[in-house]
Amino acid sequence: ICESEFCVCRHNNTKDTDSIGDIITCAYNTRVLKQDLDLPNTVYALTLSRNNLSSITSSNLLKSSSLTELYLNQNRITEVTSNVLHLPNLKRLDLSNNELKYVDKDAFQYIKNLEYLNLANNWFTSFEMISFHHLGNLVEIVLDDNELGGSLEENNLFDRSGYGLTHKIKSLSISGINLKSVQENFFVDVYDLKKLDISNNHIAELFELPFTLEYLDLSGNPITEISGDDFAD
Repeated sequence: ICESEFCVCRHNNTKDTDSIGDIITCAYNTRVLKQDLDLPNTVYALTLSRNNLSSITSSNLLKSSSLTELYLNQNRITEVTSNVLHLPNLKRLDLSNNELKYVDKDAFQYIKNLEYLNLANNWFTSFEMISFHHLGNLVEIVLDDNELGGSLEENNLFDRSGYGLTHKIKSLSISGINLKSVQENFFVDVYDLKKLDISNNHIAELFELPFTLEYLDLSGNPITEISGDDFAD
């Protein structure tokens, strides 16, 4: 793959033991996943941004035991089907700035060690087309700029019988999703949330906040009154 005309490889050698190895960037090739290319076992990061991809197809590039970071942002991907991501040690997945409406409920079953997921700026309107049940190790999720407000006003993101986002999440970003209110007890079972970005929505009244929060962004909401009692705990 490092000899191909549309991929660039470089070696990263830092003190961070999780970031030692090869970084591969392949761009501006719509057939990149259909090429007969294999990843070296020294690669830890693969960037497939800006390839004008409309789908994620089965590929040797997406079958690796060494890959920990995968960037598929800034394409035209509309869906993620099952059995395409075979990356058992993947920790970071960026699917932002695509046209995603649908993610198969089993799409994440072979990336169970994922810690960071970015789905910002897609075309989601509901999580009925996605499930987070396989992602028990997820620490941070970014859902900004999707039309998810109506769905989250009716459904709890952390409901294990529904969407199934892990209660162990530490960072949640739901900025600009057209959210008007947060339902009662929305965060009641979330016991380790440190960072919450809920900016640029239409929330007029403050909701019950997790007592574990260390960072909160409410900017861009029409909240007119906040009292000390809101942060009493």
